[in-house]
Amino acid sequence: AHGRLLWVEGHPATRRRAGRMNFVPGARWAESAVGTNAPGTAISVGRPVQVFTAEHFIRRVQPWTCAAAPVHDPRTGRVLGAVDITGGDGLAHPHSLGFVQAVARAAETQLALLAPEAPAGEAAELTALGRDEALLSADGRRVRLSRRHSEIIVLLAQHPEGLTGDELLCALYEDETVPPVTLRAELARLRGIVGPGRLASRPYRLTLPVESDAAVVERRLRAGAVTGAATAYAGPLLPGSQA
Repeated sequence: AHGRLLWVEGHPATRRRAGRMNFVPGARWAESAVGTNAPGTAISVGRPVQVFTAEHFIRRVQPWTCAAAPVHDPRTGRVLGAVDITGGDGLAHPHSLGFVQAVARAAETQLALLAPEAPAGEAAELTALGRDEALLSADGRRVRLSRRHSEIIVLLAQHPEGLTGDELLCALYEDETVPPVTLRAELARLRGIVGPGRLASRPYRLTLPVESDAAVVERRLRAGAVTGAATAYAGPLLPGSQA
């Protein structure tokens, strides 16, 4: 991402005012080009930011307040661009930051849905019924996962659209004081197990299709194939899990 504005939308009068500070399609607003500003800084640091009036580096931008959130490649985590909202003092509110975060997350989810599927040969098999430590089979390897990694893989397999770090934290840990760095460490170790490029971030999601024994049972039940579901059912899903 190079910080170049692709689209600028809004009320015509506001756009004319913004145009006087060169906030127009095609203009470069990277932090390296114009200093501190929400879209450029969000791209630079890779996280949502809000910039108020005099915090802007360039004097003619200082009457404005803006909030921006980066949009990441759902497969690689690379920053692709940013979503920004720019206006007057009315934007000096936490809701503005939440708004751009929600829009960026929606864009990442849509990108994940549009991403080409992995080749059929890359599909993984997850066995998690009736056992505390799941088995993950992929690329001809079969790996026994730790209990925590089993819980993470099961959750991500159930949510192919992905989960945020906060959503994973809430689902995995009863203790609300567990810091995000604990989850990030678990995910870093899990990446080393599933292989490079197969566990994306923002949101966290698996980039290869996963066929789980739990999903097989659920699918057969929905189809009314009770006998087939009973045959595939080996026991509760991760029975020893506290998540």
